[in-house]
Amino acid sequence: MKLAPWRLYKSWSCLLCGDCCKRYMVPLSKIEAKRIKRLFGEDKVMKIRDRYFLARREDGSCVFLRDNICIIQEYKPLACKIWPFYVYRRPLRDYDKRLAAFTYNGEVFYVYV
Repeated sequence: MKLAPWRLYKSWSCLLCGDCCKRYMVPLSKIEAKRIKRLFGEDKVMKIRDRYFLARREDGSCVFLRDNICIIQEYKPLACKIWPFYVYRRPLRDYDKRLAAFTYNGEVFYVYV
């Protein structure tokens, strides 16, 4: 998958296709993992090599996906909230770093779609 700088896109909207919830592992911070476990049960979080992820069904989809809609909107992990954007501390490529740069709270991040 080749990512492009966010400034190359004029707009984006969710099509409610559910593909992102079916195809990708959702990483969780330790705090997010704790909150999901407390609210929805231990089985909703999985740990792989010291990293936390939302649990998956046998078909590979997220356990919180129903009719192509997330049923935990209020408690959605950050990775889901910012999808389809990927945020990095360093640019992926030197030649497009200006297009990917985004300053937040005085800190520069590099955002790709």
